[in-house]
Amino acid sequence: MAYSGHLSLGTDQLISFAGWFFLGRAVNWLQHIYYSLTIRAGSRKPAPGSPQYLSHRRTIHITVVVLYLLYTIYEADWQLQRTGNFYRLLSIPLDADERTIQSRFRRLAAQFHPDKLPPTLTPAASAAANAHFVRLQLARDTLVSPARRFAYDRFGPDVLMPGWSNCITVHDFVSFGFLHLCLPFYLSTGAFMLLANLLGYMAWGRYWRWLAFASMAAFEARVLSAPELPFVVARVLNPLFGVLGHPAYLPFQAIVVARKVLVAVFVASQQVAPLLRPVTKTQMSEAERLQMLVARQEVLVMGAHMKLGELLEEELRPFMGDGEALVELQAKLRERHVRNAIEGDAEVIAAAKRARAGVEGHANGTVPHGELEVPLEVDS
Repeated sequence: MAYSGHLSLGTDQLISFAGWFFLGRAVNWLQHIYYSLTIRAGSRKPAPGSPQYLSHRRTIHITVVVLYLLYTIYEADWQLQRTGNFYRLLSIPLDADERTIQSRFRRLAAQFHPDKLPPTLTPAASAAANAHFVRLQLARDTLVSPARRFAYDRFGPDVLMPGWSNCITVHDFVSFGFLHLCLPFYLSTGAFMLLANLLGYMAWGRYWRWLAFASMAAFEARVLSAPELPFVVARVLNPLFGVLGHPAYLPFQAIVVARKVLVAVFVASQQVAPLLRPVTKTQMSEAERLQMLVARQEVLVMGAHMKLGELLEEELRPFMGDGEALVELQAKLRERHVRNAIEGDAEVIAAAKRARAGVEGHANGTVPHGELEVPLEVDS
């Protein structure tokens, strides 16, 4: 079982965050599928921009955003459970004392110590067993040290990194963690929010967003400095997890989930907020109007194409089964199409006009020659 820093931004987190920006395209697909399933073939579908179309789109969009928000929370918890922690590795409760930790380690050492392994193991299996025993030792050494255990519970596996080796007391660990893990997160997130506000983005709920951001900072400061878990984690979440058979949260796990939920709610609120107020033509931007007109034209073209296909099929119905007549009809339709294309060409139209002008010139005794009229010589 590998351990990684809980505050580092991994590939899975980047993919999960990037998914928010593709929800609009997903809404288009889902609305198309919804109409395909609920509207019979040949029936008229709501036109893009119509009140019914916008109502359906708003409902689908809000549903997609809420479902993806729930998925983001589930994904954050799943990543934590997949990574695990030292308590689960040793199979001990979160409040285990030093005696319980040492006793459990001795039982596991009797099973996984390299000297206890059977000689028939393959080199790969033997290396894996040795690595597992090293992790067991690391877990024991971390949890029997009061200061390091306090730091591990609040900062997670990051305390095992080389930069923490100079920390000895609880104050050292908390100060180092605050400066290198917490402060960069809140400075970068706050700077991003401020820049977005200055550029005119994320305008909706600006006050509540900053209030939630400050509340999250206060919650994290409370978790990092207090010897016990916050009330909502110790008295609500962990007892509920016990009933559901879900492992209890350590302080650093509660922080990880809270941060991801905070960012996800920020993004979700910006996507849902415009959908909760009625949209009028004066509130729509030029790009939105253009997009609506293009969508409406696409629907009209598709409808005309389908209608033309139905009419053509109706016209060809008498010729079905008569191959020779069908071939002759197709040849005439092709000839007509070519003739229409030629007659509609700009150069052909111009040439026809010049030809008609020449005929008229012959009748009048002149022929057009550039911009001059040259008299015709008539034989006496």
